[in-house]
Amino acid sequence: MDQWDRRCRVATCTVNNWALDFRGNYERIVKTCSEASELEARIRLGPELEIPGYGCADHFFELDTERHSWEMLSKLVEKSKEWPNLLVITGLPTRFRGLLYNCAAAFKNGRLLFIRAKMGLADDNVYRESRWFVKWTETFKHYQMPLNSEFYFEQSYVPFGDGILESSDNVRVGFEICEELWSARSTNIRLSEQGVDIMCNGSGSHHILGKSNYRINQLILGSSAKVGGVYLYANHRGCDGDRVYYDGASTIAQNGDLLAQIHQFDIEDTVSFRILCVQKIIYFQCVTTAIVDLSDNSTFRQMKSSNRGNASDQITVIPIRFEGNMIGGVKFNEKCTEPITNVEELQLSPIAELCHGPPAYLWTYLRRSGMAGYFIPLSGGQDSSAVAAMVRLMCEKVCGAVKRRRETDGGDDPAYYLGGKKVVEDPAELCNQKEMQLFLLFVTVLIPFCSSQITRNCYTCASSDLKDKWYLTGLAPVPDAYFTGSCSNRATSSTRESCSGPCLTMVFENPDEIGSSQTPTTYVVRGCHRTLTNSVSDRITNNGGDFCELDNTYRMADRRGNVVNVRMMSLLCGDQELCNDNEFTQTDFMSGVTCANQTNNNLLNSTPLNCYECTPAEGDNCHESKCTKKYCMKQQIKLDGGFQMTKTCTNVNILGLDNSCQTYDVFTNPGGVAVKSQYTQCFCKDKQFCNSGISYSVLFSSILSIWFSSRFL
Repeated sequence: MDQWDRRCRVATCTVNNWALDFRGNYERIVKTCSEASELEARIRLGPELEIPGYGCADHFFELDTERHSWEMLSKLVEKSKEWPNLLVITGLPTRFRGLLYNCAAAFKNGRLLFIRAKMGLADDNVYRESRWFVKWTETFKHYQMPLNSEFYFEQSYVPFGDGILESSDNVRVGFEICEELWSARSTNIRLSEQGVDIMCNGSGSHHILGKSNYRINQLILGSSAKVGGVYLYANHRGCDGDRVYYDGASTIAQNGDLLAQIHQFDIEDTVSFRILCVQKIIYFQCVTTAIVDLSDNSTFRQMKSSNRGNASDQITVIPIRFEGNMIGGVKFNEKCTEPITNVEELQLSPIAELCHGPPAYLWTYLRRSGMAGYFIPLSGGQDSSAVAAMVRLMCEKVCGAVKRRRETDGGDDPAYYLGGKKVVEDPAELCNQKEMQLFLLFVTVLIPFCSSQITRNCYTCASSDLKDKWYLTGLAPVPDAYFTGSCSNRATSSTRESCSGPCLTMVFENPDEIGSSQTPTTYVVRGCHRTLTNSVSDRITNNGGDFCELDNTYRMADRRGNVVNVRMMSLLCGDQELCNDNEFTQTDFMSGVTCANQTNNNLLNSTPLNCYECTPAEGDNCHESKCTKKYCMKQQIKLDGGFQMTKTCTNVNILGLDNSCQTYDVFTNPGGVAVKSQYTQCFCKDKQFCNSGISYSVLFSSILSIWFSSRFL
């Protein structure tokens, strides 16, 4: 080749390696090296600590981790004889003079050329590299490190430390490992001052929203634009052994231009393929290459006079020479890789990263955990809804990858399998497989405790007389500390509870005093709506800061079993702290208390909502009486061998949802003998006589075990 033609093909890769999977990692490295060699690349760069995996954590304290890494390195060096023109750079831990270093290893055609130790360790955020490694501090200085004879290298020593490689055709290769790029005095500056043509950065950089774009635009492209040269960057893909996700995006840049970049969130382990989409080729890669003209480095640097002056002041470093040419592998009529001008197509927006990153993490984590699927407790809040959406996006992403591969070359990849079975191409089918189902029964049990709605404090109390009549409320059980004689007044002295959701105030008359000469006692209950009802109300969301419902003829049974009309009011609020402090006296209802935003809308499709009305004494004959109000209601007690049922209509729905049920396992103790039964109350307004059936289509359902010391109805 003409001495002025300094074109060569370079390669970087993104490898989905697993921590401590030495055999699997070896095979993935071999596969990417073979692909790079077939593409006639002259250099192949892999990620940081590629052989053992970056996320080995405290396994780096174990000598076995070092030993197995060197066993794999020995095999790779021997294997490199099959790629005689390829300079391979990988990563592994190396012990020198009793200290462990995070190192990059370079080898070519059966010979280990150089072990370069990392010179800046990452200890911020999730990184703890100084826990296991020490940094190398001697700039451009290396020593001859003896090699262990049991690994069967065809040499006795290898240079170890910091240095520059130089090929037979005078191409210089330098090293910058991950954190060194992020430091104020980046290694690439002094490499460029020594005339390094190709700078190699093997990294283990985890995903943070927007971090990849900053890393590429500001650091890689910014550095190469400042100092010139070819910059190869390689990053891991997947979870490795830690709880973070490595997002790939391996990159090739030259003189500030982006030449190639592997997609950020692909799921494949090692395969590369391409598809034609709207007259445009889209690559799905684990290995990417670019043809670069190293002469452009000299021209670029020559134009920066300040850099020339700095370089001339530096002490000349003697490079480590190796046999073989870096120039070549490029046909005479092949052009250099054109810079990517539309960078936005490769670099995702924050929203796109949210839709691709977590789903890719979930799939990789699922594969590596060995589990069959995800168990997701959903509360219906923002966080749990986002998690459910991510699981669906995960299925979309994986099924899309499988389908794309089938439609292109029909190839395969280990990432397309879960539990030994290949993933289907239909996301809905994958989501609905037994392994991936969302267990809604268990999900709803967690509703009172898991939600991302605004958290506020609510007053919590109940009239003391309700302690033995709690069954009248239809609410979940509360501790004895709730009951107080002052709950009817402003609850300034009552206890408080942190709530996720609205506060509830419930007021009703004592049914046992209806029809008597005395004014009926007013019972008051205050507390967190979710705690008291085990349901997620949408009333505050739909109706502003509070929501009030009032029924002046609420049907309730007295202690003799007679059904009487009482006044009942339910008030939900969420506009401020301790909002359920309204004062209620015995005369409030007598004077005609009203709800400011009460709308007794009993219409269903412009027709009054009709409901069945009956008591347990009427038995199965529950279709004779009818009533019309805002909701139909049904209460049912299921006993051994049968059930008792009450049906009616009401203007107050304490559950706060139009079509919902609440179920309890109830234990009564008549005569001191505990008897188990099941109590269900439902509210509906979705169709005429919707309280006709024995069971409802339940929107939310909870199972609770509660004890009552008195009769239930």
